[in-house]
Amino acid sequence: MAGRGGVRGAPGTRSARFGHAVRVSGLNPKELLIFVALLPPFTDPAADWPVAAQIAVLGLAFALTCAVFHTGMGLLARTVLRARPAGARGLGRVSGAAMVVIGGMLVVERLAG
Repeated sequence: MAGRGGVRGAPGTRSARFGHAVRVSGLNPKELLIFVALLPPFTDPAADWPVAAQIAVLGLAFALTCAVFHTGMGLLARTVLRARPAGARGLGRVSGAAMVVIGGMLVVERLAG
């Protein structure tokens, strides 16, 4: 059964959906990769602020940038896809086909290497 937002299994209230999104994002290993691999080169141990504070500020800036981008992208996608349901179905099919092709290419690469 679809939730209020039309997504199967999505919680009904906005706060519940937001909480779910925060939990999913918090468990995403890419987020840890950002903090462990990408932020330290932008810190300066000789600076006035401790490295941990520098990483925290950089991480907050990254999180805010992502939040603004994904909010805008979500609003745009919702507007466009609601206006053209056939386009939404087509986009889903093309995206699914692309994932199958990429998966196949990875299998072939793995078998060849």
